Amino acid sequence: MSNLDKALAIAKLGIKVLPVKGFDTADPKAPYLSNGCSGASTDEQTIIGWWTKNPNALVGYTGMVVLDIDKGHDSGKDGFYSLDENGIEIPPTFSYRSNSGGEHHIYKAVDYYLGQMVYRDWETDRKSTRL
Repeated sequence: MSNLDKALAIAKLGIKVLPVKGFDTADPKAPYLSNGCSGASTDEQTIIGWWTKNPNALVGYTGMVVLDIDKGHDSGKDGFYSLDENGIEIPPTFSYRSNSGGEHHIYKAVDYYLGQMVYRDWETDRKSTRL
């Protein structure tokens, strides 16, 4: 699945996406958009235009928390094994395989207030979708 296909699939869920720079650039994961994350969109034609201009762009999104499970990096660590060994089950949600062979599990970010502090947490959507 191409990054454009991932971006379109995520946008169809109502999640705003934007193109971000890859690891082969001087500023990895920085937005290509001049207005940064505030320019994120769910509009299909806008997204296609972005990836036509930057076909190697990674997919960034706003208002979400991503559980990035790595596997097979140079360190030899396996995030799936670590989760399993510690008895941690991942709540079902929209997820897809990352370019490195791991997985990205996406959850809606939720703000909650405690006194004057704002905390960001994640909320699960029990309707699991896998690409």
